[in-house]
Amino acid sequence: MTGFPHSRIKINVFSILHEIEGIITNIVQECVLKYFLLILLTLTTLMATGSSDKLIVDNNRSDEPVIYYKDYNWDVGVIGGMTFDGQHAEHYYVGLGYGLHLGYHLTEFVSLHAEAIDFFDTLTKDDAHKDDKSRMYALSGAFDFSAERPYSLYAKGGLGYEDHVWNTQHSYNAVSLLGFGFRYMLTNSISATVEGRWKYVLDPNNSSDTSLLGTIALDYHFGLSDNYKKRLTQDKSK
Repeated sequence: MTGFPHSRIKINVFSILHEIEGIITNIVQECVLKYFLLILLTLTTLMATGSSDKLIVDNNRSDEPVIYYKDYNWDVGVIGGMTFDGQHAEHYYVGLGYGLHLGYHLTEFVSLHAEAIDFFDTLTKDDAHKDDKSRMYALSGAFDFSAERPYSLYAKGGLGYEDHVWNTQHSYNAVSLLGFGFRYMLTNSISATVEGRWKYVLDPNNSSDTSLLGTIALDYHFGLSDNYKKRLTQDKSK
């Protein structure tokens, strides 16, 4: 009589557990990709269209108007990013990165933004892509739906350039970005933002053709606008 095939059972159990882990990972990725932007848009719309605003600084002097995001000319800050790539390619991976951001206000509600993000680490089960790295540079335009409030929903879209490194080989791609963000003024001159954008690679032969880019940022605002200075002068002359 032959012995009980313990080794074969162990192998089968490990295989089943590995398959379950892969299924759960795929479900989580799909949920994030499908619902991240929807949740972001829903929550920020409710907040941006909500009831009366609270002043950024409660003890602001009564003879000076409160400073809002629209009152500045420049933004500068740091970014933390996560990209879910390979959604329409054969390899799935998640990239982690950080970078810098610079913004300039064209009007009270329209602004230009330049950003550079270095994706230094890749999370994937594909050994061939576990050492992938990339850098992305982008120039975007944004429209604030309520820049006169301490919190605001905004739409953001633009074009960029991506240098993707795989197995010491560089792949250079033009990308387009489109999505929404939410900004909250922590103080009169510092804000926190959360963004969710679709990234579309304009040359899908060299990389995955779509992915989701999620970022959080902390910005410092400076350079008060002429409109704010005029408003300040008018209020003092009353």
